[in-house]
Amino acid sequence: MNNNNNSLPKFNLINKPAFTIIEVIIVLVIGAVIMLAVFLVVPQLQRTQRNTNRQNAARRVITAAEQYKASYGVYPYTVTSTVNCSGTLATSSTCKPITDITGNIDTPTSGTQYTIQTTATISNVNNMYIVDNTTATSGCNTSGKLVSSGAIAGKFAVAIAQETASSQTGDTFCLSYP
Repeated sequence: MNNNNNSLPKFNLINKPAFTIIEVIIVLVIGAVIMLAVFLVVPQLQRTQRNTNRQNAARRVITAAEQYKASYGVYPYTVTSTVNCSGTLATSSTCKPITDITGNIDTPTSGTQYTIQTTATISNVNNMYIVDNTTATSGCNTSGKLVSSGAIAGKFAVAIAQETASSQTGDTFCLSYP
């Protein structure tokens, strides 16, 4: 057996490139900044997506109510009023609750159906306020906010809470049919 050390590669430890401790620290700081940005931005994006889903649910209710009114001449009745059932074109067989028209609309957080509120106070993002403003004193104002007085009269309105960074009960999103 020939044990020749000349065949083994020789390492030159003096000229070998390496990372300095400063370079490693800089890379770790940059990584930490990126991770911090991700952890701050992702929850905001998720809240924005859930709020968009809530707004789309409100738009779905408005669209369904308008389609119903176009077919029967009256709005479907809501939990706050059944006055539309006495409209000239409505009969007991055609007058339906808005929840029958829209079907199940699930919340983006719990996946359960929205709770329909009977008052204009939205206390939870899983609540929805639906009203025919021809008979109610509360609804949407001109700024698109849910109000107890000064609502736009003669319109079907839907309000839903929006999520904020600090709580589940932020500002409301209110839609009314113009």
